[in-house]
Amino acid sequence: MLSICTDILYLIGKHLSEKEKIKWLSICTDTNKLKNKFIYNTKVSLNKILNLSYRHNFSHVSHITLDAKVPDCVTHLEYKYFFNSPIKGCIPSSVKYLEFGFKFNQSIEGCIPLSVTHLTFGYEFQQSIKGNIPLSVTHLDVARYNKTMGQMPSSVTHLRLAYLREENVDFIPSSVTHLTFTDNLREKGSIAIPKTVKYVKWQ
Repeated sequence: MLSICTDILYLIGKHLSEKEKIKWLSICTDTNKLKNKFIYNTKVSLNKILNLSYRHNFSHVSHITLDAKVPDCVTHLEYKYFFNSPIKGCIPSSVKYLEFGFKFNQSIEGCIPLSVTHLTFGYEFQQSIKGNIPLSVTHLDVARYNKTMGQMPSSVTHLRLAYLREENVDFIPSSVTHLTFTDNLREKGSIAIPKTVKYVKWQ
């Protein structure tokens, strides 16, 4: 009987928002235990869930400091605007979407796990990326790229560039098929787009 009720609760939970789901499961002791059975995908600050028994069930967290360990089930990890600390050994292998904020400018050597497919760097990032981005990364967003940062990995198919110092974009790997520029690059005039790029977008 209990298993039947649990199955029904799971079905109901799928149709609720994260907040509604948590409030709903808090109505009694039995349902409260089920909080550990659900995965919560809405973005939340890590500081808000640290003391929860089901903190490892949140898949999308934003992080400000390294005071706390990122839960192992997190698939979306966003480091906030002012974050600028070394990250060696801090990113769990469950992370697929990794975003660094505006201020981040630390070495990423040996720091990005092979699970990451989508990677974003903020405006102040100017560290070497050569050999430091795993071949699992297919979507790369670089706010301010210059050639001293090194060659991008050949696995990248979707590339977004914001502030570009060179008009010559020969650093773009031939694997890139989708290229996005921000409006500020229009001021540079004509930019030679590699022939391998099939889709170009201005944001």
